[in-house]
Amino acid sequence: MRRKIIVLASVGIIMGALALGFVDSEQLRIWAGHLYLVGRYEASKLAQQNPLGNIEHARICRGNLDRLQAAKRKIAEMRSTAVGAVTWEEVIAVMYPDKVRRGVTPALVEQLKPRCPSGGTYTLGNIQDLPKCSIGSNNNTDPNDDHLIRH
Repeated sequence: MRRKIIVLASVGIIMGALALGFVDSEQLRIWAGHLYLVGRYEASKLAQQNPLGNIEHARICRGNLDRLQAAKRKIAEMRSTAVGAVTWEEVIAVMYPDKVRRGVTPALVEQLKPRCPSGGTYTLGNIQDLPKCSIGSNNNTDPNDDHLIRH
């Protein structure tokens, strides 16, 4: 409601300035056209940057989350426990056993850590928790664009 009042007041001021001759109608038309084009350009940039609604990125993210959960399950089996903390080093060692034969370094963990294609960050949580993407759900009716495990 507040936004509507601001827009109406702005239109009223512009129309009053135009009627009283403070603003040239030709310049107002040029300015309005420029504002319209800039607004459309900015809106298209926002739509391209918005990670929500991109079904392909969400599918890839869910695949990464599933792989992380499978690695956590394997760690739980190796430890014979269903609860407890888990580290990225352990998860990477389970996910890429061939690449970590010489040891797991922080640089290797960063290199091999899965990345959300929409720029979200993954949180492992404890063994009993599902891994999460910072993007998560956008609470619409289509679950295909959500960045979370559905179980």
